[in-house]
Amino acid sequence: MGSTPAVLVTRSRFWAVSTGVIFVVAVLLLSVSPGRAEDLAGLAYIMGTLGFLPACAWLGYHAPRRREITIRVDRRGLSAQRRGRDLGLLRDRASLRRGGAVAMPDGRYRVDLHTRVGPRLRLEVEGQREARELLAALGLDRREGTSRFHLRWHPPVQGFAVVGAVVVGVFALMLVGLGPLWVIGGLVAAGLMPLVDRVLFRVDLTVGIDGLEILRGSGARRFVPHARIVRVEEIGAPQGWPGAEIVSPGFRVVLDDGAILAFDTRDERFRTGVWKTDPIFEGTRDAWTRARASSAQASAVTLLRGDRSTREWVLALREIGSRDAQIGYRVSAIDERTLFDVVTDAQASSELRVAAAVALGAQAEHAPKLRVMADDLAEPMVRRIAIRAATASSDADLEEEIDAVLPSRRAG
Repeated sequence: MGSTPAVLVTRSRFWAVSTGVIFVVAVLLLSVSPGRAEDLAGLAYIMGTLGFLPACAWLGYHAPRRREITIRVDRRGLSAQRRGRDLGLLRDRASLRRGGAVAMPDGRYRVDLHTRVGPRLRLEVEGQREARELLAALGLDRREGTSRFHLRWHPPVQGFAVVGAVVVGVFALMLVGLGPLWVIGGLVAAGLMPLVDRVLFRVDLTVGIDGLEILRGSGARRFVPHARIVRVEEIGAPQGWPGAEIVSPGFRVVLDDGAILAFDTRDERFRTGVWKTDPIFEGTRDAWTRARASSAQASAVTLLRGDRSTREWVLALREIGSRDAQIGYRVSAIDERTLFDVVTDAQASSELRVAAAVALGAQAEHAPKLRVMADDLAEPMVRRIAIRAATASSDADLEEEIDAVLPSRRAG
């Protein structure tokens, strides 16, 4: 990768330092002059301080410092220059663990590079091609690796209740005119609010080619393989004022046991100026769709007839779809959702769709759904075998039906 212009985005230290200085000064003033906490002016001072602290923290996060640089990737890693001056190695190649690219409203792309230890490195490049080239040169192409997003649970009702109670309690203590130590305690509680927010509300979602890893604010981790996901769907936009532009808050992931994982993506999207579309939802759905396609391709190898006779083929398909196979005996199972998808896949071959229907017929509980699905199939051969697979009293009847519609390879 040659030299590429980029913008290095770093968080401003000024606002972080200001937050700490103001907090210390407020505590010292209250300690030296306790009377400030007892009159109305003191109360206004305290409330103003409490408001200014999070304001400084917010500005430090949302008003970053931007510097135009030129980046280059070599065997050591990512290095940069600024106005002809060498900035050295920004990130060592061996330390990089993952990276992601997100579109910005002006057409540029934001690239985040993460290491196992240390802060993330954020760059802004000209377009999608430059972002892909950078990730590929570092071995972190998102299409082949993982992407990590900082999200919130949706909706965090319980968390809002807890934080609301803390805020009301702090200001109630001030209003009843308690001593300065209580006020200092209130300031400390306000300083701990970001930690409460992190533990209760926030979640880190890593989207990989094999599944989703969820890291809660408490440190608990959970891995959800793509095979367990039934669907990934966008959450509808809520009702708003007439004429107001209301966007989708995020998306939900529905699992095979009925559990629902709902994520609020607005913070991550709004930070990059994206609100009408949801690239996080689209990226998660695309990763899941690709995983399902790979699963279907692997299933095709198992389901296809090959050189087997009709009897051998039917027996093998029945074993694939049987309950024993589902719990790991005899042969590798294919989950029922994949089999149903193959039956209805218009792009799949007739032989493959027939094989999936026969495998589904191995379990009696699939018969009603398979029978209803067969009525919606247009291809006569597949519909005929699907009906027989759902209603046949014996494998012999099914073998006879298959021989009638597919070339026979009966054993001699």
